[in-house]
Amino acid sequence: MELPPKLKSGSNEMLKIVEVSYELVGSVQFQPFIAAPSLDISISLAFLFCFLQFLLAAFLFLLGIAFSLSLF
Repeated sequence: MELPPKLKSGSNEMLKIVEVSYELVGSVQFQPFIAAPSLDISISLAFLFCFLQFLLAAFLFLLGIAFSLSLF
């Protein structure tokens, strides 16, 4: 794998680190999503439950404000 010429001007140790990370980024291509297609379903369900929990918290917060205002 050939690196761009701008990266070749640094020290040898730094070049080795950049080369290894360059190869790692090139070789990892979202393998978990290919291996487990049901993962995106569970992620979307987690976001749905998080959103529902946020709505419940906002509703209870507004209910608490309305209740405290009704006491005055």
